[in-house]
Amino acid sequence: MKKAAEFYLDKNKIEIFNSLIGGKQRVLLNGNTVSEKRSFLNPEHYLTIHGENYYIQLKRRFFSFKKEDLKILKNSLPISLDYRKGQNVTSIFVLVIVLGLSLGFMVGLKLYEIIWHISM
Repeated sequence: MKKAAEFYLDKNKIEIFNSLIGGKQRVLLNGNTVSEKRSFLNPEHYLTIHGENYYIQLKRRFFSFKKEDLKILKNSLPISLDYRKGQNVTSIFVLVIVLGLSLGFMVGLKLYEIIWHISM
């Protein structure tokens, strides 16, 4: 599972993990699983922390995550939070591959030009 988001609610660490293959989304409170749903849409999670009711919904995205994708209500009222973006290893990996291929292509063209003395 890939970490999609990490933030704090009333000094409690909340982490949301997504599984692209099984459509599973897991919510952890201070490292302990408190909600787990299977859905390819946008699963809703309900938590109770210190007598306060929370509703959490994270829109599914494959490569990026924006703060606007996270909806949190405390006792049916929207709240702002201390937000930290989740680890997006896939996006970084794709970026490195694309940059490597581009650089390799440009170096290959220059070497071809030098070896065969052809100007392009």
